[in-house]
Amino acid sequence: MIRLGEYMVRRTSARKIMSSRLIESIKRVLEKRGIKGLVKYVEERVIVLGLEEPVPVAKILSKVFGVSSTSPVYIVEGGIDALEEVVIEFASKRLDHSDTFMVRVYNAPYPLSNRGVEKYLGGVILNKVGSRINLKNPDKTIYVEFRGPYIIVTDTIFQGIGGLPYGSEGCLVALVSGGIDSAVASIYAMRRGASIIPVFINLSPFWSSEAVKRALESIELLWEWTPWDRMRAYILYNVGDIIAGHDVPPRIRCILCKAVMYNLASIIADREKCPGILTGEAVGQVASQTLYNMSALTLLSPKPVYRPLAFMDKIDIIEIARSFGIEKLNRSVGECKLKPPHPTIKISEEEFIILKNIIDNIRGELEKLVDNADIIEFT
Repeated sequence: MIRLGEYMVRRTSARKIMSSRLIESIKRVLEKRGIKGLVKYVEERVIVLGLEEPVPVAKILSKVFGVSSTSPVYIVEGGIDALEEVVIEFASKRLDHSDTFMVRVYNAPYPLSNRGVEKYLGGVILNKVGSRINLKNPDKTIYVEFRGPYIIVTDTIFQGIGGLPYGSEGCLVALVSGGIDSAVASIYAMRRGASIIPVFINLSPFWSSEAVKRALESIELLWEWTPWDRMRAYILYNVGDIIAGHDVPPRIRCILCKAVMYNLASIIADREKCPGILTGEAVGQVASQTLYNMSALTLLSPKPVYRPLAFMDKIDIIEIARSFGIEKLNRSVGECKLKPPHPTIKISEEEFIILKNIIDNIRGELEKLVDNADIIEFT
């Protein structure tokens, strides 16, 4: 059984749209992993019937964006009359005589009440199984839910990743480096309903020859998190030549480089009909990521720039990456040879105008770079 996320408090029409998207994600995840099961929406829950191994499937589905929690469950057939027998059998398998327990009931149909069914089932377990009731700090909690034609019994809840169903908020073009920051930022955006199109800007020969390999590894990890059955990624080349070919004050070269990246990502966003671009930047992490320089970069971008990690410490980002299972991306992605010895931390108005003129004049070149990009389809 899958419990849905925060969007269930929205109005009915929005809930229907979100629920439909979540069900589609669940079906695609099951298909992607070769798992057979019948997916049904029943009174604000999603139930997957016919599973051979419900526990591992519940763990898998807890990682689907938009899922609040999951549980492997027993489905009671025969209505309320059969519930007592099932609960006794369930409790006998799950509770030792030394265990304390409580029963929590949800959505009991009229004229029954949640509290009344809890008291009744608690008494049945106490008398038939022998375990003691503890309503404050029980060893085990048995959950019973009435959902449509089903009565559902479980004692296990796997915390879900939460958020909104994947793709429900449109798409974003994600600038990925192969490191940990851009990957965490991408998963954060995915968690809030954005589908992502990863883009890697290859600065070779001014960057590590391993850069593309590392970027592809990062993109593949993002693909594993994607509930859909396909994802498109772009690899762009010869960008470093454009940066090196413009005579700008060395102190603003890194800002020029990022402005070019933003504009390349914006071109792809236009072509893919995405409303914005995504980066893994955090304030103050490097010279180009001061508030002053990021403000200038935002103005140099044709598309809105989303920065989920803007005010996070690196140690927090690493911890989040560990929770997502992508901590192996916590590594150096190389030192750029275009980086000046003393990059500015506060671009001047005159320097901003220089960069604005350059960006305006190279639009055609950037379009050609996108035309010649490698497009990788993950299916």
